[in-house]
Amino acid sequence: MKIQIDDQIHDIDEETFRLWLRVGSIPVGTFIQSDTLTGGRWTPIHELDWSNEQDRTQATDESHPFRREFEKEKQFLSYQRRLPIVTLVLISLNTIIFILLDQFVGRSQDVANLIRFGAYSYPLIVQNGEYWRLITNTFLHIGSFHFLLNMGILFILGNLLEGLYGRSRFIILYLISAIGGSLASLIFVRAAIGAGASGAIFGLMGVVVALGLQHRDRLPLRRGRVFGLRLLPFIVLDVVLGFIIPHINIAAHLGGLLVGFGVGLVLPPAIYADGERESYGVKAAAAVFVGLTVLSGAVTIQRYFDRTGIAERRANDGIRATTPSAELSEYIDRIEETVRSRGYTRELYGLLERMYWDALRTDSENPDWVRNLQEFYERALLEEPNDSNWNEGFVRLYLYQVEVVRERNETEYLSDYIGRCVKVKRKKGYHENLYRNLEFFYSRGKELNPDQISGWNDDLEKLYREAITGDPEYANWYNNLAWLYVEQKSNSERAVELARQAVKPDAKNPTMLDTLAWAYLQNAQYRKSLRTFEQVLAIRSDTNEDMRARESSWDGVSEWVRAEVSPSDSAEHAQEFEKFYAYMSRQFTNRPAEQAKLDVAFEQFQANHY
Repeated sequence: MKIQIDDQIHDIDEETFRLWLRVGSIPVGTFIQSDTLTGGRWTPIHELDWSNEQDRTQATDESHPFRREFEKEKQFLSYQRRLPIVTLVLISLNTIIFILLDQFVGRSQDVANLIRFGAYSYPLIVQNGEYWRLITNTFLHIGSFHFLLNMGILFILGNLLEGLYGRSRFIILYLISAIGGSLASLIFVRAAIGAGASGAIFGLMGVVVALGLQHRDRLPLRRGRVFGLRLLPFIVLDVVLGFIIPHINIAAHLGGLLVGFGVGLVLPPAIYADGERESYGVKAAAAVFVGLTVLSGAVTIQRYFDRTGIAERRANDGIRATTPSAELSEYIDRIEETVRSRGYTRELYGLLERMYWDALRTDSENPDWVRNLQEFYERALLEEPNDSNWNEGFVRLYLYQVEVVRERNETEYLSDYIGRCVKVKRKKGYHENLYRNLEFFYSRGKELNPDQISGWNDDLEKLYREAITGDPEYANWYNNLAWLYVEQKSNSERAVELARQAVKPDAKNPTMLDTLAWAYLQNAQYRKSLRTFEQVLAIRSDTNEDMRARESSWDGVSEWVRAEVSPSDSAEHAQEFEKFYAYMSRQFTNRPAEQAKLDVAFEQFQANHY
C-alpha cells in the first residue's frame, strides 16, 4: 500500500500502517491507497477508523512498546531509504568496464585480455609486485552471467546497507572486503586467474550478519529479520555451491565474508554512530581507499597502453603461470568432465580452448594436442557454426601446424580440416564464417596441388553456389564465383551476370569493379571493360584491398591492350583507348607513379595496334 504525508508518497505495509495508527503518528490530512483497505483508491485517513481509545491511551506513554517500536521503525526508514549513490557508481563502473572488455577490446572470457585489464594472478602480484591487481580484479567479470549475477546482488545489498552506514562507511566496507578476498586468494589460489566482485559482495553479506548481531536490540523487529544469523543459510548455500561448481574462487568468497564480518563488528553504521554522522576519520579512510582504487586503475591503463610491450609480456607470463604443465592434463580432464555434465557454455569452451593451446605450445611435439584441438573446434562449431572465434581458431590451428609442428606433409592434414568443416556444414547448413573457412582451405589446396587445380575449382564452385543459395544478399559470394570463372576463363557470360550482381550493393567497390571489368574483358565487351577498369584506377584510396584491386586492374589494362580485335573494330578499339588515356592522364596529374604505368600501357598499345 502507499501513504501520502504532506507532499511525500511512501510505500508501507499494512502491519506498519496499523502500528502508526495505534501510536497516533499519522497526520490528519494524510491519504492512503490500498487494494484491501480502500479498494485501490486514494482515501483520506479520517474516513478510516483503525484506532480505539485504549490504543491511543497506551500510545501517550513514551515507554510503551508500540511507541518505542515506532521510533525504531521511523529512524530506520529515514536512513535506509536514501538514494544509494555509491552503489550505483560501482555498478556503473563495472558495467562500463565489462562492455569495454567484452565488446570493444575482446571477449571477457579471454585470459590475456583479463590479465591486461588487471585480473588476479598470484605470480604477477607476488613475484612481479603488481599489487594493484588486489583491487582492479574486483571490477572485472568473466562472461555475462557472472557480471549480471554480481551486479544484481550488489544492487540489493547496496540498497539495504548504504543508507544505514552512510556513503563513506559503505565505500570502506566494500573495498576492504574486496582486498580481503584478494589477499585470501594469495594463500589458496596460485594456479589460476581471478576476476569478479564476489569477494566484496560476500563482505557485504558479512556486514549484514554483523549488523544483526551487534545491533539486534536497536533494529526494528520486522525489518531486522533480514539481518543477523537469518542470512547464514543463504551464505552457507553459496559457499557449498562454490565447492560444487568448478572455477569459483571460494577463497575470495570466504576471505571477503570474514573481513566484512569483522569490520562490520568494529565499524558502526551511521544510523547508530555517536557524534557526527560522518566523522573526519571515516571520511579520511574512505578517501584513502578511493585513492588506492583510482591509482590502481591508472596503473592498469598505463600498462595497457605501454608501447614497450610490457602488457603483452605480463599477459603471457600470467597465462603460463595459471597452468603449470605438470597439472595441465589433469586440469583439462576436469574441465572436459564439467562440459560433459553441464553441456555447452561459451565460458567453459573458452577456458578449454586456452588450456588446449597452452598444452600445444608447451608440448608441440606431441601430435595428440593437435588432434585434441581439432576435435575441440569441431565440437565448438557444431554448437555455434558461425562463431568467429571458433572459425578463426580453427584456421589458426591449421597455420600453426603448418609453421610450427610440421609433423607430416601439409596436403595430408589439409584434408582433415576440410573433412571436419564439411561435416559441420552437412549438419548445420550455411553459415558465412564456416563457408569462409572452407573457401580458405580449398584455395590452399589449389596452391599446394596445381596439378589437381580443376578438382579444387570444382569444390570452390560448388561451395560458392551453395553460399549464394544460403545468403543471396551477400555480394562477396557472387564476386568470388565470378572471379573463379575469370581465372578459369570459362562461363564468361555467367561471370558477367554474377559480377554485375556483386556490384549492385556498392557501385564504387574497387574489388567488385575489378572483377566486373575482367569479366567484361573475357566476354569481349571491350568498351565496358575499359570503362570499368577506368573507375577502379581513378580511386585514390590506399587501403590494402583497394591497392590490390588497382594492381589487378593495371594487369587487366595490359591484357586489354594485347587483345586481338577484328580489323573492322580496330579503329573503334583505338579510339576507346585514346579516350581512356586522355581521361586517366587528367586523373594522374599529381600521381607520377600511376602516370608512368599509364604511359607504359600506351606504348604497348601503339606497338600492338599501329
